[in-house]
Amino acid sequence: TTAEDVDLGWRFHRAGLRYSYRPGAIVRHRPRATVGALLRQQEAFGFGRAMLRDRYGLKRGFALGTVELRVAATRLFRGPAGQGQAAEADTLALEAAVWLALRAGAARYDLVSATRVAERRLAVAGDAIDEGARALRRIALRILRSL
Repeated sequence: TTAEDVDLGWRFHRAGLRYSYRPGAIVRHRPRATVGALLRQQEAFGFGRAMLRDRYGLKRGFALGTVELRVAATRLFRGPAGQGQAAEADTLALEAAVWLALRAGAARYDLVSATRVAERRLAVAGDAIDEGARALRRIALRILRSL
């Protein structure tokens, strides 16, 4: 699963519980070793954030995060900033790739959700058709018996 930390924050907020910033807190973070691993992580984040967007009635753009979050993900991966225009171009390209990965995750969630809704509607329609067919059979049997 993904976005558990954000979900926990929303549950705290909805329950009226208080939480606060603790500058001395220690957070362990495992930076991704490759660009591919970073983008897979961000795609999963986009999926999880889209799920939370629907769960908590948030704006559609919530799944993409903020520019600050995307820049932070990029910097965590790259480490200390490089020098010159080439390093800046690499950073911008990586940030764009992170945004696309988040968007892909959100789109995947939206597609999965739409598929589930369609499957439920088809099941309901199928049940209605089956019930209609049973009713027609009962009517046909009554007609045949009355002959």
